Amino acid sequence: MSPRSHERTARLTCFDVHPTHSCPRLRRLALPQLTAGDEARLPDLVPRWPLLEHLELEAKPSFSFPALAAQLALHCPGFASLQTSGAVKPEDVAALARSLPRLRSLCLDRSYLPKEHLLAILAGCRELREFSARSCVGFDDEDEEVLRCGARIQRFDVGGSKSKLVEDLGLLWIGGI
Repeated sequence: MSPRSHERTARLTCFDVHPTHSCPRLRRLALPQLTAGDEARLPDLVPRWPLLEHLELEAKPSFSFPALAAQLALHCPGFASLQTSGAVKPEDVAALARSLPRLRSLCLDRSYLPKEHLLAILAGCRELREFSARSCVGFDDEDEEVLRCGARIQRFDVGGSKSKLVEDLGLLWIGGI
């Protein structure tokens, strides 16, 4: 395997997420929607990926996200980028601010993200250079306070986000929830 192949994003199936897997040179990882069992085991796998820099989760873990964030902070000193979507709860916001305040890139597109949670994330993750929360439900993309707080971030995109569910062409749009 060439050195560059370790830098590629790994795409694993739920069957590949197993506690015995060790990938010490893994830097980027993208995972599909996980079963509840795989989701619960994910924090236990993080110590096996000490060089992990970027994690992409198709869906944010419902219950294990705070533990996952804590493990990333403890075992992955170079971790800088997270991409996921789902309902962002108060404990998730606290975990981001407490465990991952040095994130440089965060993508929460198509999430349920109340305005107060968004503002708390922006306040807690002061080193963000890229932040995306497109097509979210919970805040308006033209909200002045949101735009003011995001102005310090080089790439800040909240386009298409709405504070409430909207009806579009007769279909109910709920922003990926």
